[in-house]
Amino acid sequence: MPRQASRGALPWKRLWVVLTYPVLWIIVVLIRGATDGWVPYPFLDPATGYGSVAIYSIVIFVATIIVGAVVFGLSRLRIIKP
Repeated sequence: MPRQASRGALPWKRLWVVLTYPVLWIIVVLIRGATDGWVPYPFLDPATGYGSVAIYSIVIFVATIIVGAVVFGLSRLRIIKP
């Protein structure tokens, strides 16, 4: 008798959850950069312009969604060894 997976597939409607950490991280970096001028990464430095920061932020969000979608897709595979 085949074994059952211990967890169900991750629901696609919850994919947005993977963005919570990157969004909070970028907000904190921007607030810190605006208040004391220090940012950990030069591509998120508000001094370079908010247009540049916005583009990098969008790239980070898209990359996070892609990685999250891969993980969610892998959760649908049922690879169970006997």
